[in-house]
Order: sequence, then structure tokens, then C-alpha cells
Amino acid sequence: MSLASLITDRRGSLTPAERRVLEYVLAEPEAVAFGTVAALAKASRTSGATVVRLATKLGFDGFAGLQAHIQADVVDRLRPAVERIRAPSEGDALAQVLATETRNLHATLASIDLGDYERVVCRLADAPGRILVLAGECVHGVGELLADQLQMLRPDVGMLEGNAQRIGRTLADLGDSDTVVAIDFRRYDQWLLTTARHVRRSGGFLVGCSDSPLSPLAELADIAFTVSVEGVSPFDSYVAAVALAGALVAGVARRLTPTAKARLDRIETNWRALGALMESRDHPS
Repeated sequence: MSLASLITDRRGSLTPAERRVLEYVLAEPEAVAFGTVAALAKASRTSGATVVRLATKLGFDGFAGLQAHIQADVVDRLRPAVERIRAPSEGDALAQVLATETRNLHATLASIDLGDYERVVCRLADAPGRILVLAGECVHGVGELLADQLQMLRPDVGMLEGNAQRIGRTLADLGDSDTVVAIDFRRYDQWLLTTARHVRRSGGFLVGCSDSPLSPLAELADIAFTVSVEGVSPFDSYVAAVALAGALVAGVARRLTPTAKARLDRIETNWRALGALMESRDHPS
């Protein structure tokens, strides 16, 4: 089981000091993998006893067990990049991006709990209520992509967006048959978190996609996915977020194959009748 999954399972029992330790572990896994109890305690402004207690709470045999798990994860994340790229120089931006995005994809998709993934796919495919996508400003494009592709496969899919009045109207009839997929990364939009809290109070099923299992969005979600957003540029990368959206769409498409195929055929027929798209054979040579 991934460290993110272990954290998610025990998140409700963590003390503030233990959360500080985990925040440092998630931010600096390489330092923890080859550090000491004392170094981790100092970096997270806690004590050695807190570090050991946390490791035991997560199911490890003391700090050595936690450290071995992190070491294995670090090696596993780095191996794909090493296999693809031979020591890219600092000036080789393309090689750096390839290595970084390879790590992002592996860290994100390999850490997903299969049971959680299947449960979310079932909700997105079979739930009789609405599917609403709630996306922060920085990942609005990812949210639109997810909503558009899901809408191609099934009805009653849309974006949960607009001002407070519009969102309030949309949420007025929200119930336990509705599913909201919320996507946001640090520094989380306050309006999105407020809306996510309202979704939980209204009984809707909330799927969270964020950059940390300790994020405020993950804490609110019924099921949370953690996305690696390491970037080479000054900005976070959303490549793994797009891949996660693609994985959810792929699962829904497989589950809804007969009805989705018929729906796509009707959409294609409408597009052709409306002259919506230019066929490649119509392009002048």
C-alpha cells in the first residue's frame, strides 16, 4: 500500500504534531529516506517520540519500517526516469521535463488504490444522479476536459461553476445520488473548499483530486486521489492530473461500452448533420 493510502486510512486519528511530520515526509521524501529520527523530528518541529509513534500508527515496525518504505518508493519513482534518460544536464530542459513528468505519472497512477478507483468509476458510470466537476482556477482546463469526455459517455454531466448564486441554485437539489469530482492544488481556492463543504453537508458523494493526502480537499472527500505536480518550470505540472482524468474516463467507457457506443454514434450523427467538423478528406490539398 502506498504511503498516501496509509495516511488517508488514518488521517482522522493524526495529531497536529504527527501531521507536521507527515507534511515534511511528503515534501522531502529523499531527505527522510536517508535521514535519522532526530533529523526528521527537528525538521518537522516535533520530537523523536512523535516520529516513532507516527510510524507505529501507520502500521510500520518503528521508524526503520517507515524509512524502508520511503526508500523503496523513492527508488521506484526514480527508476523509470533513469531507464529513459541518462543523467540529463541542467541545460537540457526537454530531458528534465521528460524525467519529471515520468516521475509524476508513475507517482500518481501507481499510488491509486484499485478499490477506490473502481468505486469512483462505478459512481461516475452508474449513479442515477448528476455528475458535477468542480475545478479550481489553476486546473479549470483539466476539469473541463473531464466533464466534456464524461458527457460524451453518459447524460447529466456538467461543470459546477459560476458565481455563488449559480452554484447555490445547482446545489439546491443535490442528494446522495449525485457525485461531485473536485480538483484543486495548492494554494487551494477558498470558494472551491466552501463549495466542497456544502456538497458534503448536502449529502453528495465527493471525490477529491489534490496534490497531498493531507490537503483540505482530501480531508473533505469521500475518496481522495493524490496527484504529483512536480514541475521543471516555476509552475506546477498538470500532466498527471490529465492522466488521472483519462484513467477515470477510460474506466467509465469500459463499464458503459454498449450505451456509450450508442451515445457516441448519436453525437457523431448530429455533428455531421450540423456540419460541425471538417473531415480530413475535405481539406484542400
